[in-house]
Amino acid sequence: MTEHEDADIPTNEGHGDHWACLFRDIETTVTAHLPQVVSEGSLLGVAEPAPIMGEATAGIWWPGQANRGTLALVAINARNEDGTPGNLFMSAYPAVLDGPIQPLTIQEVLPWSNGIEGLVRATFPEEGGSGPEIAFFDTLFYLNRDRYRPGLTLPFRLAAFAHWAQVVHPEPVVIDNPETIAAMRKGTEHEGDMSPIDVIMSGAAILFPRDDLSPDDAEAQGPVRAVDHVLWAGVPLICCRITVVRLLDREDEDIDIPVLIAPHAWKTEERPEPGNDLQALIWIQGCLADNPAVSGAEGVAPNG
Repeated sequence: MTEHEDADIPTNEGHGDHWACLFRDIETTVTAHLPQVVSEGSLLGVAEPAPIMGEATAGIWWPGQANRGTLALVAINARNEDGTPGNLFMSAYPAVLDGPIQPLTIQEVLPWSNGIEGLVRATFPEEGGSGPEIAFFDTLFYLNRDRYRPGLTLPFRLAAFAHWAQVVHPEPVVIDNPETIAAMRKGTEHEGDMSPIDVIMSGAAILFPRDDLSPDDAEAQGPVRAVDHVLWAGVPLICCRITVVRLLDREDEDIDIPVLIAPHAWKTEERPEPGNDLQALIWIQGCLADNPAVSGAEGVAPNG
């Protein structure tokens, strides 16, 4: 939820819909939550110089003893409206600082207009070229923006919050078009067999970008590998680790992302168990796995 308003800010900047992943009533709940973050949080890291406003940008992390919480960004010694120096609240968002580590090759860096937040487009590296693409909001962009270059491969931790989610029971897809059947069986021991082909959708890993919403939003469907229950600012969340990508040259390694789901985000009453298939519209986050400011902060060491 970026506090300053600007008519030129693209519609995909800001965190209103991201807070809605956690709170049903964001106007009341987030307004009450942010002062607690700033007053009770711990310093996560300071980036100097500030790209646009103030002498530096400070990250304030709440709670101090967890790796899932809120990060507030404050411009240090910025100019108030009357011209006097002061510390200006810039933005705050729910953030996850742990998650599975994945090497990603940066394709594009998309800074927001405030200069301290931004997105990263990257690909999963594969032998002989680039693999599937993923875009994510960088939760520690203010600290690491100068480290990013297109073509550079770095280790990132990935996670997501769900706009909505549901357990699904995919039915097999039947292919009965003769031309498609002939093409699929050409060169196999079943060439010439024109009986329908069943395509099993259960257990499929699907990640479909929703650039029409925002580059860091995607529809995901995949098998649930693990289920955990966590508490976030008083909200009971279900954390599902689901497989969203499978790489051709790394058949023994699925790409899993933990997805945090609030009670109001569920479309149905059914709740997931390991082995189920989960479908969700997710807001994807990421951060560099080697963050000196994070690994050096007491209680905020996402090494698991």
